[in-house]
Amino acid sequence: MLQQFLLHLPDGTQYGPIDRPTLEAWHREGRLPEDTLVWPEGAPDWMSLTRALEAADASAPAPAASPA
Repeated sequence: MLQQFLLHLPDGTQYGPIDRPTLEAWHREGRLPEDTLVWPEGAPDWMSLTRALEAADASAPAPAASPA
């Protein structure tokens, strides 16, 4: 199952949960400003959108090496 995120938008609205591909698409499309607060499922606290995406990248498993 994909990691889920809750959003706390700058206008005070909370939204979610949404999955990471949706979060990334909305960010690329400019639908989420950089100051959007995000709560990744299982995280201890809210964090910036950028930090949440970086943290998710850091925790992603490395791709398997292909046989030579």
